[in-house]
Amino acid sequence: MIISILLNRVSYFKTFRTYFILIYAGFLTFLAREAILNFAPDDVGLIQSSTELMITASLGIAVLWGHLTTRLYLYPERYNIREVLAFSRKPAHVLYQLYLCLMVVAAWATWAFAGIDTGVIAYYPLDGTFYRAVGFQASYLALMAGIVVVPFIVYPNFILFRLRSQLKDREVRFALRTFAVVFGAVSGLILTFHAIGTLGTSLIGLGNLIDVLLLTVVVRAFGKPSFLKAFLGVVPSFAASGTAREDQTVILYGNQTQEYGPFSRFIVEGLNRGQQVVCFYQGEEGFVNDSLEKNGVTVSSQILRGNLRLLPLHTLYQQRGYFDENSVLGIMKELEEEARSQGKEGLRVLLDYGDTVRQPLKRLVEHLSDTRWTRPDHFLNILMAFEKEAITNPEALALLKKSVQVLDLAETPEVFSRTLGLTHSEISGKKILLEYDPLSDLDKMLKALVAEAASNLERTVVFTRTDGPARSLAGSQPGLKMLLLTTKVSKPSIEKENLVLLPAYDSSLILDSLDKTIETYAAAHFTVIFDDITHMIFMLGQERAYGLVRQALELMVSDKVTAIFLMNLKAHDHKMISVFESLFDIEIESRPEARVPEVRKKVSMAS
Repeated sequence: MIISILLNRVSYFKTFRTYFILIYAGFLTFLAREAILNFAPDDVGLIQSSTELMITASLGIAVLWGHLTTRLYLYPERYNIREVLAFSRKPAHVLYQLYLCLMVVAAWATWAFAGIDTGVIAYYPLDGTFYRAVGFQASYLALMAGIVVVPFIVYPNFILFRLRSQLKDREVRFALRTFAVVFGAVSGLILTFHAIGTLGTSLIGLGNLIDVLLLTVVVRAFGKPSFLKAFLGVVPSFAASGTAREDQTVILYGNQTQEYGPFSRFIVEGLNRGQQVVCFYQGEEGFVNDSLEKNGVTVSSQILRGNLRLLPLHTLYQQRGYFDENSVLGIMKELEEEARSQGKEGLRVLLDYGDTVRQPLKRLVEHLSDTRWTRPDHFLNILMAFEKEAITNPEALALLKKSVQVLDLAETPEVFSRTLGLTHSEISGKKILLEYDPLSDLDKMLKALVAEAASNLERTVVFTRTDGPARSLAGSQPGLKMLLLTTKVSKPSIEKENLVLLPAYDSSLILDSLDKTIETYAAAHFTVIFDDITHMIFMLGQERAYGLVRQALELMVSDKVTAIFLMNLKAHDHKMISVFESLFDIEIESRPEARVPEVRKKVSMAS
């Protein structure tokens, strides 16, 4: 199990795997003491020493587990053990201080009057024979139950269950519950079986077997949530690399036709994810309902189910154009608490300000940039919309872009698809092979692609390499996620908030990362750029590269995933290119001499 945790390179909890390894190493002392009883029953000194080591290890496990749960709970607050031990008055710190005090008392009690009796001859009911066992004073067992086992069960369970209530991801919530319940059960079983052994009936071997099986469940729970959940912005990042500001977007629209497409997508995605959606709108309610219905939102049905609310903006801002930050953010907090109490997976809030800007732009920017709009656990997602003419001051706009993602729908709604003579809906969800000449303006095409995706509120994930043509996309759009394939690492690592390094030659890990990405964004429309097939062929060979591309496309079968695979048409003959073309819905050919890229399979795509 320790090896399994060591080899796990993609766990969400990998930052804390040293704690788990030390805890599991501590549990090995229980098995070691049992082996000594079986194979050296007459070596009283060795039995005495191994029992004392086992008790010491159990106290160490208790301290480590309490420390770990406290760190998990306090994130993203900076955690400093010195501050905790310096009698900090913060509630979480005080609880851990009390917990540590009980462990110190337990250590003293072990030294003072454990009463370890190595001369107990106990009956083993499983084979009907008598063997040497180790007994303890009844008062010591009662004391250990009161000041070690009960706190070991109660404190971490209380902390982790409170933490679970603040998270929305089911896999992470399940893992935290598994950790709390299993470790608590194991500690209770250990005390129970040792108490039975003291009374002359030994079932410790059976108890150890049950404990090992339970600890295996913890290992499985440890490995289930992927680190990509933090990287992709679904749960907090323990590596301190994620950013909650991805959950807040400001869009600028030129007309009402532009705004309701993104509005509807934002709403539908939230409803599909089981989130509460609240829309504060401008204008007439009937017009808003009709516009959302035309764009795929079943307004009446979702309102009746309690999943969607439509409220006039003036119910949030009592004075048109003037922002009372504390009042508005207080209402956001109330909506969040209500959504959490109802068991919702999250809360989405749409605020359509229109041209409502009467106060100084500086104050408006400060209001929109307030960090209280978002949450570390990504429970709250905010979309703010303004008419383009509402914020025209370049300095104010530049200041806003430093802290919040800003999208100008008037500039980039279909900047990529229009170049191809298509609409966004015609390429959305399609699997596209982009064959490029290295001399063509590929960089411009790719940046237009990610800009169009962002304008349609679609996330973009890029798989590329250090010298790949898609590497230049880093930082081109806020929130763009890049997975860089490199030979410099042997395991995944989060390099920056939007950059992960993956081993270049581990195709199974690449596919697993893609699968986890699809699973994480299951209810959303998003775009994947894969750079590129040519490098895969040179690195893996044609057959393995073909298999990797085919498997990747099978994972992306959903019509919510738009996939673009790049291929250098100058590096291969027509026969090899045609082999890969058969896998895709659309082929786009970009040559330097062509004014616009050539699009093939347009007829079959339309059908």
